[in-house]
Amino acid sequence: MNKGYADLYLEPDLARFPGMIYGYVIELKYLKRSETRDQTGQMGALAEPQRQLRGYLADATLWRRHPTVQHVGLAVVYRGWEMMACEAVTAER
Repeated sequence: MNKGYADLYLEPDLARFPGMIYGYVIELKYLKRSETRDQTGQMGALAEPQRQLRGYLADATLWRRHPTVQHVGLAVVYRGWEMMACEAVTAER
C-alpha cells in the first residue's frame, strides 16, 4: 500500500458478502509501560500512525481492487497491554 506495510488489512470478501461496504486498515503503535504520557503525549503518539494510514488509504491500487468499498483506517496506540488512544482515519478519494 503506497510502498508501505500496514500492520493489519481487513480485506472485504465481496465474493461471499457482496453487500459489504467497509474495509479496514489498522496501524498499531506500542509505548513502553515505563513511559508516562499525558493526554497531549498520547495525541502526539497518534500523529505518526495517522500519517501512515493516510498514505495507505490514498493508494490507487486499493481503490482499483475494491471500488465500491469505503476503506477506514484505525490508528491504535497501546502502552503495555492498555489501549491509550484510538482514532479512525477516513479515506479521501
